[in-house]
Amino acid sequence: MIRFAGLPDATWAFMPSRAGGAVPATLRIEIGPVTWEVCDATAYTSMLRAWRQAARLLGENPTEDE
Repeated sequence: MIRFAGLPDATWAFMPSRAGGAVPATLRIEIGPVTWEVCDATAYTSMLRAWRQAARLLGENPTEDE
């Protein structure tokens, strides 16, 4: 669907933690209408694993860091 409509906008922002640690630092990634909020290395690793699996299912070449 993305290819039919062109490339979606991709933006990111780092949001520092709030005082007292009630809200952790977050990396927010927005691609088209989808937003991911990555709060730690485990979340990032999980998201990266899912993107790599999607690339394999679509028959794309593996990335150079695999």
